[in-house]
Amino acid sequence: MTHTMPVAADKILDKSLSNTSPHHTTTDMQPLGQYAHDVYSQDGEDGILFEILTRLGVIDSDGPKWVVEFGAWDGVHLSNSCNLIRNHGFSAVLIEANTKRFKELCTNIPQSNVHKINRFVALEGDQRLDAILTETPIPEDFDLISIDIDGCDYHIWDSLEAYRPKAVIIEFNPTIPVDVPFINPRDFSVQQGSGVKAMDDLARAKGYTSVFVKGGNLFAVRDDLVHLVCPDTPPSIEEMADPDARMFLFVGYDGTLLSNKAEVPMLWHPTNLSVGDMQPLPRKLRRFSGHYGPLQWGWFGLLDYSRRARRWLRGSNSN
Repeated sequence: MTHTMPVAADKILDKSLSNTSPHHTTTDMQPLGQYAHDVYSQDGEDGILFEILTRLGVIDSDGPKWVVEFGAWDGVHLSNSCNLIRNHGFSAVLIEANTKRFKELCTNIPQSNVHKINRFVALEGDQRLDAILTETPIPEDFDLISIDIDGCDYHIWDSLEAYRPKAVIIEFNPTIPVDVPFINPRDFSVQQGSGVKAMDDLARAKGYTSVFVKGGNLFAVRDDLVHLVCPDTPPSIEEMADPDARMFLFVGYDGTLLSNKAEVPMLWHPTNLSVGDMQPLPRKLRRFSGHYGPLQWGWFGLLDYSRRARRWLRGSNSN
């Protein structure tokens, strides 16, 4: 989650009032990206989720409507559930581990049909998400889950077995190329994020189809319902992923670290790295090693020995 300033109240009001599109027929469905807009969300999620839930028949249903948001923050700031709760009558389960944010959440979302839980969620045992949800009246096939915890998002969804929401929005790390199925380690202390390819693989393994990608969010719908959202076969994850986000590092024969990007964006830190900042060899050693003389080999050997020693020390300290 990238945190920015909240939307102005007058803009929120205008958008919430306009967010009442009618149920669509298969002949007038537009690409999901055309529905992107924010009421409380960060990158158009409110509009996209509303459209997906409209196509699923949830918004117009007279029955109970349910959303779960894990990593709920204060219930409002960049929320993917607040619009549904405040403007469309959804019941909810909101889970936030941070005590200060949880108190704000309880103030901001006082509704009795919103079950607010201040707890760290584990991947096993009594603190699994499955177990926590059994403490609430939410049905097993509830309507939407939003997972955004900046790290173990993949593993939280993977651990959800008893509950089968109709739709899922889950955060991924958009700097990881779609070609790489990178998965964040199964450790809450590691916050690297998983790639969109890994998330898509998990979706398919759990019986879901990815229907849209925007920014760092993947939207997926349960396989038995996906025809309601996408009458035609959805594009592949490679087609949906942002081509401008594809970033690669590779090495030249001369030892120069190369990239298809002049700079590597540090999206969660206020800076960028140039490829020059990451060069493993000094400029005078960046030549094909077959052309090294004794002096260059001696210099390279010292650098390599120093690098191996630092690696060994890091390994010793971690043990």
